[in-house]
Amino acid sequence: MNAVDGKSSLLGVDVIASDWNNRIRSVVLQLTWKIPEVGAIASFIIGSFWPQDKVDVFEAIKEEIRNLIRKEILEYELNVHKSEIDGLKMILRRYQEAHHHEKGHFLTNWITEADKLSIIFRQSNNNIHLIHLDITLAILHLAALRERLDFGKELYEEDNTEQWKDDLKDMYKIYVVDFFPNIFKQWRDWRAENIVYQSWTETHFIVILPFFRIESHAKLEDKIGGEIKSYSVDLSDSTTTFEGICRDHKTRMCITNTWHYKQFSKL
Repeated sequence: MNAVDGKSSLLGVDVIASDWNNRIRSVVLQLTWKIPEVGAIASFIIGSFWPQDKVDVFEAIKEEIRNLIRKEILEYELNVHKSEIDGLKMILRRYQEAHHHEKGHFLTNWITEADKLSIIFRQSNNNIHLIHLDITLAILHLAALRERLDFGKELYEEDNTEQWKDDLKDMYKIYVVDFFPNIFKQWRDWRAENIVYQSWTETHFIVILPFFRIESHAKLEDKIGGEIKSYSVDLSDSTTTFEGICRDHKTRMCITNTWHYKQFSKL
């Protein structure tokens, strides 16, 4: 995670909080800049992820993942672990509001709770349905480790910079190098399996020569999103007539907006 020397971006910035992708974009971009002061990134995250006038970032995920995963699985996981997520939010607020000499305690709690949630969701049997949730929690996790690296000496009155740097690098590797590339591949494979291609021919008898007509048909059905594409053509006896166009359309169905992952990997 790189800070841009001599620049700070958290003061006077409007929080974009219209949907999940914009909130992730806002926080990721802030984390690539130099953080101006202790607690500034926590305040920005709270404003972006838990704005007062909009649904929180975890509710916003539900709209973002339409037609991408099984929504009921995400909702189940969010309900089961609601208390842990609410607890993490409370810790961030306490860290934000604490007096300077108290902040070290709450920063330690922030990191500890983020560690626990990271393990829970990364190791879940449902993890291909939780990628957006994992990205959200990874940002909360790495932000805490970044905060400790930047301000730990000041908050803990000791210099453990090398260890804090290693902890941040190790967690970054777990997320960006190991976990996300692998889980995205698993998701794409699962998504492709749920888009079914069928092709067939039909013969119809007619009263003029050659007394029959052959039609080629194909259907592409998205079992998750419900989208169906049907194709037909006369005077063709090939079951591969629409293979190319269906393959291209299946690829389009499988593509998700990975902007957030690409930006996330630049931290």
